[in-house]
Amino acid sequence: MGSVNAPYRTIGVTLNRDFRNNQNANLVDIGNDVLMIYNMIQSIVAQGDSSPQAAAAQVGQDGTAYASLKARLDAEFLKLRGRFTATAAEPSSPIAGDIWYKEMS
Repeated sequence: MGSVNAPYRTIGVTLNRDFRNNQNANLVDIGNDVLMIYNMIQSIVAQGDSSPQAAAAQVGQDGTAYASLKARLDAEFLKLRGRFTATAAEPSSPIAGDIWYKEMS
């Protein structure tokens, strides 16, 4: 496994060639770091981590025990998504086609 490239280059405030080059290099490094972390997570999921931390993560805040961490995340996502509903853009919206999400009570 590799290591992340952070801390990244300081880009400063002057908009010149060095700024652009450092910014571009930072974006490449960040993309590589995200890909590396994603691959590490995929490896852990494929191997089936059975550590105490993984077991603890399978229990929701309300005490509900799920078969896997994925099952817990999926269930909690659906529960949270159910609290919101998409509505058409409000007439006062500055951007046409916006979708506003309002919390359901």
